[in-house]
Amino acid sequence: MMKDKKIVLTGTRRVDEMTAIVHKLGGIPVLRPLHNSVFHQDDEIAQALRTMIFSPPDYVLFTTAFGAQRLYDVAIQEKIDQEWLAMLHHTKLIVRGYKTAQVLKGLGLKISIRDVDGTVASVIDQLIEQDVEGKTIDVQLYGEMQIDFTKRLSDRKAVVREIAPYHQTDTNQDVMQALLQDIIDHRVDAVTFTSSTQVKTLIHAMHANDRGEKVIEAFNRQMPIAVAIGKVTTQTLRDEGIEEVIYPETERMGAMLVELAKYFDDLDENS
Repeated sequence: MMKDKKIVLTGTRRVDEMTAIVHKLGGIPVLRPLHNSVFHQDDEIAQALRTMIFSPPDYVLFTTAFGAQRLYDVAIQEKIDQEWLAMLHHTKLIVRGYKTAQVLKGLGLKISIRDVDGTVASVIDQLIEQDVEGKTIDVQLYGEMQIDFTKRLSDRKAVVREIAPYHQTDTNQDVMQALLQDIIDHRVDAVTFTSSTQVKTLIHAMHANDRGEKVIEAFNRQMPIAVAIGKVTTQTLRDEGIEEVIYPETERMGAMLVELAKYFDDLDENS
């Protein structure tokens, strides 16, 4: 159990659910959202959906549950959801992430290619093994631009059409400064990250404020401990020199918090 440990939540999605889990495990949630999700204009998304319907792609790559759900919500709003789903039923669907897969399965859709390690790169690797030259691939972008993996497809002479249902903006400076001080002054016991984008935002801020060395040192002393939702986010932390990271085998928010509770239990047993 967390036993009054202060747990920073840096995400903005399912915050109520994560807060409830932290409370249930005996911890005290501290909200420090690093991003705000901004929806793109409905008419822009609707136009992209109509293009998919009237000029069906060979493949559709869904990268986030949030993005997939956003596309479906706009399709319903525009009263083209049945046509859009019918198109997807006849298209090969490529999916990154457990939650994304659950959204699509909930819509009765069949998935052709799944990631093997939570990364977009792993599904691109599988896709490239097939002959994509001349094939049309619609890609649902997520919070930041995905130039690298879309370029890999374009280099194979695939026709890539990007769909951006939302983008993310950084949090305000007051929240960021509070988080940096929380870490450096050991005012919290753990900081959780549910995406690599959150990590990159923190990294940029800590260096911009000349606090990079102190933040990395605090994490590597496990005061606080860094907690990641999966291997990709963990690697982003380690690339910056933050070696002490907890992450669950299953890439889910609840599993991440349960793994953190086990970490604190082990500390108590060994103290």
